[in-house]
Amino acid sequence: MMFMSGRNDKMARIVALPEALEILEKREKEGEFGYEQTLALDYAKKFSKIDEPKAAELKKELQELGMSENIAISIVNVMPMDVTQVKQILANDKKELEPETADKAFALVEGNRSKG
Repeated sequence: MMFMSGRNDKMARIVALPEALEILEKREKEGEFGYEQTLALDYAKKFSKIDEPKAAELKKELQELGMSENIAISIVNVMPMDVTQVKQILANDKKELEPETADKAFALVEGNRSKG
C-alpha cells in the first residue's frame, strides 16, 4: 500500500498493510478523516493478517534472505498459504534468488502467522 507520510506528498513510501492500519488508526483519532481514508482503514482492518510489530520483523527477515523491500512487503500483505504462492510473488522480483529461498520465506511466514 502506498502511504503518504505526513501531509506532504513528497514523503510517500510503500508500507505493509499492518503498518498502514496502525497509521490510519492513529490518524482517525486526530480527526479530519475523509471518505478515502475511511475506505483504506476498513480495507486494512479486513485484510491485515498479522500485527505491525510481527509484520516489521517478518519484512526484515525476508529482506535478509535477499528480497527487495517491495517483494517482502507483498509477502507480508498476502501471507501465502503455501510455497507455490511464495514462488509466484518471488517471480516478480528482478533479483535472482537461490531456489531454496521460497521454502525459507514460507517457513518465516508460517512462523509469524496469527493463530485463530
